[in-house]
Amino acid sequence: MHTHRLLSSTSGIVLAGTFPWAKSPFERLAPRPLVPVAHRPLIAFSLSWLQSGGIARAAVCTNRNSRAIAAQLAGGPANLIDVTYCEDVMPRGAAGCVRDAARLMGGEYFIVTDAAAIPNVPLIELLDQHSASGAAVTVAAYLESRGPGQSPLQVPSGVYVLSNRALDLVARRGFVDIKEHLLPALARADEQISTFVVPAPVPRVLDAATYLAVNDMV
Repeated sequence: MHTHRLLSSTSGIVLAGTFPWAKSPFERLAPRPLVPVAHRPLIAFSLSWLQSGGIARAAVCTNRNSRAIAAQLAGGPANLIDVTYCEDVMPRGAAGCVRDAARLMGGEYFIVTDAAAIPNVPLIELLDQHSASGAAVTVAAYLESRGPGQSPLQVPSGVYVLSNRALDLVARRGFVDIKEHLLPALARADEQISTFVVPAPVPRVLDAATYLAVNDMV
């Protein structure tokens, strides 16, 4: 598919729901998507990645923090990309949130990332492979060594591309995860699941140590 047509058929979805800090002092600072990294809210990196890759519209899936996120992003990268905020009142899980946002946004393909991450995946190459493969889902994964004589383990990086038809298997209500629920359901339905190998994990803020590491990297 021509790159312009591919991009015009694709919407971005940023998962920015509740992220428990596991009794970290960060609980007193801000919701994780809004913690500052190099003087920018963390979620801004996901939106900038989508925008710089040519994605014109995105949905931010959040919960009670939607107003705070919108206020923080005012005048920033959210002004360079058409952003819709989808508030998840009941816990829906990653796949449930993606389904709800996708049905609101419309489109053929949906590229999904996490608001607590700084995506480093080549977006156009990922979309090109997904479109050419005809897969229902493409998982961006890095290789993790398992020792002598064992083939490397493919570990999901948290970045996915979903074709519209994949979301037909996501229930309209209830909690549905991508890795634990949607991917097994697609496999049972004999739908193709493709892997896009990336050279390294996607940096994510999970705790104080990873927060410091991500700041140092940026």
